[in-house]
Amino acid sequence: MLMSQIKGWATSLPVWVLAGVMIRGAVAAEPEKTDVRVLIDISGSMRQNDPQNLRRPALRMLSGLLQPGTRAGVWTFARWVNNLVPVAEVDADWKARTQSLSKQIASPGQFTNIEEVLDQASLDWHDAPATHARHLVLLTDGMVDVSKTPGESAASRARIIDTLLPRLVADGVKVHTIALSARADHDLMQQISGITGGWYQQVDKAADLQRVFLRMFEKVGQPDTVPLEGNRFVIDGAVDEATVLAFREAGAPSTRLKSPSGEVFTDSDLTAGVAWFRDQGYDLITLDSPEKGEWVLEADLDPDNRVMIVTDLKLQTSEIPTHMA
Repeated sequence: MLMSQIKGWATSLPVWVLAGVMIRGAVAAEPEKTDVRVLIDISGSMRQNDPQNLRRPALRMLSGLLQPGTRAGVWTFARWVNNLVPVAEVDADWKARTQSLSKQIASPGQFTNIEEVLDQASLDWHDAPATHARHLVLLTDGMVDVSKTPGESAASRARIIDTLLPRLVADGVKVHTIALSARADHDLMQQISGITGGWYQQVDKAADLQRVFLRMFEKVGQPDTVPLEGNRFVIDGAVDEATVLAFREAGAPSTRLKSPSGEVFTDSDLTAGVAWFRDQGYDLITLDSPEKGEWVLEADLDPDNRVMIVTDLKLQTSEIPTHMA
């Protein structure tokens, strides 16, 4: 897969950069654990492309899905870069902090300093041992725009390609890019993701961000899952924890979850071992030591509903495609 991506960019990227990627792809095996940093554009143009700040629930969903053993952090950027959520091990406290701080995401900024946020979010990885697989998730609706002075934005863009991108490749960083606008610099976003072995997606409307973040999570985290057929799924004794993601259309009835023994759970009537997070457009339900047998999800039948599990047995899964049609 990586080699086919490289061929696609061979006409526009330096030969020595391509050689570095081929060598890394041939000899390096990624660590099992993951370090993911999410970079979110808060420039003023987002007021038009994401007027309801749907970046917030999308980030909250992503943070809720991240599994034990993962390290993660969040940056926001416009003219300046802010490390909104410092990098740390993902646990209940980290998730609660991210969910709370997500409320600060809006569109107050000027300019779009993509170079600076890529640099700052990855700097501690440079020349450091890779204990975790390294991923950056970049969400932007624009192009490199750092100054009103002629030439400065073009120079910043050139530095991304000529200086920063080779460093990211050498440090084993995969950059996944999400372009939330037709006017974004799609050529640059595709170059960044393509040469680092990452994933690129154009999003036509902010309402699709949650589902795109789900795809991103599956690509980055490669979670173990169990089949969900007709909103029914089976849990066996090897499962320590299960997380159910149920998308919900506007006006739909409240989501319910029925256990194998017939107990019904809702977001307003919970027992020990069940955590329920309800947000715009989805429910995220975490079951600690779930009961064995067949569970029933009483919710909209949606192809993006998921059941992810934590187990000591590593399931065999297929790699998620790098690009989504």
